[in-house]
Amino acid sequence: MTFLFGVYIAGCLVLLLAGVVEQRNHHRRLYSIPQRIVVNGIRGKSSITRLCAGAMRGGGFRIVAKTTGTAARFILPDGSEEPVHRKFGIANVVEQIGIVRRAASWKPDALVIECMAVLPDLQEINEKKLIRSTICVICNVREDHLDEMGPTLDDVARSLSRSMPKGGICVTAERDRLHILQEEADKRDCRLVAVDPDSVRDDEMERFRWITFKENVAIALAVAQLAGIGRGEAMAGMVAARPDPGTVTVETYATPRGGSRSPTCSPRTTPSPR
Repeated sequence: MTFLFGVYIAGCLVLLLAGVVEQRNHHRRLYSIPQRIVVNGIRGKSSITRLCAGAMRGGGFRIVAKTTGTAARFILPDGSEEPVHRKFGIANVVEQIGIVRRAASWKPDALVIECMAVLPDLQEINEKKLIRSTICVICNVREDHLDEMGPTLDDVARSLSRSMPKGGICVTAERDRLHILQEEADKRDCRLVAVDPDSVRDDEMERFRWITFKENVAIALAVAQLAGIGRGEAMAGMVAARPDPGTVTVETYATPRGGSRSPTCSPRTTPSPR
């Protein structure tokens, strides 16, 4: 009996030591990436992740990114991407550790990563333990995942606020519950930046070959500005970036007669940020 108890204690100590070593290695890799941008919210997270990565790439930054939405993707510094493989096809926030390990191997200037946690406690763990963001994006507060974050939209806003970095910056396009986000930001000594979708011009939106929204573009422009990137460079980078696999794209083809051109849309759809 004493022998078995000793084996049990030894096993616990080995596991504890392994956990401490893993945590230290994870934090070392994490802090080797100067800028860490977490994108959270209800609608449009994957699209905003890609836009932010594209905007910063346009400014000459070496960027890696990871989306979680329609099809999880790891985006390399040259803009190419690979699927994120999951054991048994199940998403788990622990996969962020492997993403950070892989991202750090590219020695990037910034990591843009979509928050994959829904439960409020896991959102806080994602921030405090796994990513420790320098900039957080809360794109919007909408009626979804009410069982986990609700029951009211005020509760959803407070749940999403658990992604805010203490002493960092949070960018949002939310209007209706901006006052709640501000209260939560003040608790964390976090600077809240509220963007204005109307600041994005119609001619700038016409440059995109897929359907996106002014709210999403305004957020990406704000993130780029915080990184010291000019508007022109950021817009060029966003337009050149690949859209999410779930995005409606518009293509133009020459017709047989008269060389006229007509737009066609792919059958893929993406949820509105509204």
